[in-house]
Amino acid sequence: ILIVDGFLKQNFERTHYNKGGNLANPKIRITPIPDELLCLLQDYCENLNENDYLFRSIHNNLYDKAYITFTFKKQIKKAGIEVGDRKLCPHSLRYTYVTRMRRLLPGEVVRKIVGHVNMQMTDYYTKPNINEMIDGIKFSEARKAVNKMYT
Repeated sequence: ILIVDGFLKQNFERTHYNKGGNLANPKIRITPIPDELLCLLQDYCENLNENDYLFRSIHNNLYDKAYITFTFKKQIKKAGIEVGDRKLCPHSLRYTYVTRMRRLLPGEVVRKIVGHVNMQMTDYYTKPNINEMIDGIKFSEARKAVNKMYT
């Protein structure tokens, strides 16, 4: 797992807690990562000190929100993803992550992993899959109930 124990404010001040947390209630987040990525990160982190930032530019600068957003949008375009009227930003990946993890793990486990205080927020980030919705209705009590409405 990757432990996220802080973030940078817009003035580049580092906190020792995540968004929505504070020193008394730090709100630490954990992120399970694939084994292959773990090996790459371990190699990358060998020369880092305990309080170093994980990612810096080639000029040793910290990345700011504007640069990350610019790079994200550039990669979306490069990948040929049709954006349409959607407003995609790096935070959009949180919806994808929560939705896909909910397909593999119980909601309460996902809630803890992403650091939500309650399931309502986890549900908010979960986008329905149309095929799962259809399958859920085909063979359920909902199907019987709909048929009863017309008898």
